[in-house]
Amino acid sequence: QLLYRLGEDPYRDRVMLAWARCYEGWAMVEQGHGPDGITLLREGLATATATGTRVFAPHTLSLLAKAQLRLGLVDDARTTTDEALEVSRQTGEAFDLPELHRLDGEIHIADGDDVEACQLARSAFEQAWRIANEQDAAQLALRAAMSLFTLARRHGTTTESARRLRDARARVLEGP
Repeated sequence: QLLYRLGEDPYRDRVMLAWARCYEGWAMVEQGHGPDGITLLREGLATATATGTRVFAPHTLSLLAKAQLRLGLVDDARTTTDEALEVSRQTGEAFDLPELHRLDGEIHIADGDDVEACQLARSAFEQAWRIANEQDAAQLALRAAMSLFTLARRHGTTTESARRLRDARARVLEGP
């Protein structure tokens, strides 16, 4: 039995189709159709915004930022991530907050591999790790741990990050 059928609520239809367009755009970028995917992501975000909803906005903005980063649009990815973090702060919607902080760290690394960029990235990854664990979001904690480990491996200091990675992996594998 379907809980919802298209056509029953035109407002909800617009919002759901906007979110679907965002996912379609993100998938297109992942499949190598970058510019077209970015266009769909922006259209989906604009449609959702036009409905007046901000529900799911941090997550859909994170999809755009990931797509922008994948295409090397680092400044755009930074702007989009900052917007997503601000919307999350304003609305209190926090389910994607660990991933937004992890993405912020990845953007710092893409900005440059100097000492300051690495410190900022590590701080962002640590925050992602902490928030994911506070939320009991095992998969997001694993993603943060993977990013921490990758960064630490570059600098030859993997002991603590390897432990976190093992612990996070074990939590995901053992399940709820």
